[in-house]
Amino acid sequence: MDKLIKSIVTRYKKANFIQSTLPDKNILRFHNPFSVHFIFLVEDIAQLKQNWEKNHKILINDFAEYDGPRDMEWNYYAVFLVAVASGASEDLDQIRKEIESDTSYSRKYVFTENELDELPPGMISREELESKQVVAQNLIVEWEEVLGAELFSKIINGPKASLDKRIRKLIEAKIDK
Repeated sequence: MDKLIKSIVTRYKKANFIQSTLPDKNILRFHNPFSVHFIFLVEDIAQLKQNWEKNHKILINDFAEYDGPRDMEWNYYAVFLVAVASGASEDLDQIRKEIESDTSYSRKYVFTENELDELPPGMISREELESKQVVAQNLIVEWEEVLGAELFSKIINGPKASLDKRIRKLIEAKIDK
């Protein structure tokens, strides 16, 4: 299990996540400015079935104590990693479906050790984030060209709560001209 933990820690750190220290070595917590990930390591499918709800309560308690930006609360992830997926694949498929369809408090994933490359940080890298920022910059330029500098500025810089009303007023004012 130590080799598996080391591999997970390496993956998350390469994706610029920060690891928090927890008393249980089989529960790992990582965070970045955008999300919090709990990795619950379980020996086998039987242990997963028996303990996933109890383990998830650890995440719920962390979530309840969170006092950071409000939008971060929606970015909690529970990853259950089964070290030995021996037994019928139907059993794994069934418990995976049960766990992943429960959307209370967090998004949940079930992986086996063989699926380690699919862990959430596997798709997050500095290079990939930078390429997404370039795409976002291109979209910003395109939207500004489509909307015009004045309308674009009012949308981007104004309060978002009344955005729909403000856009309607701006469009109506343009039509009336």
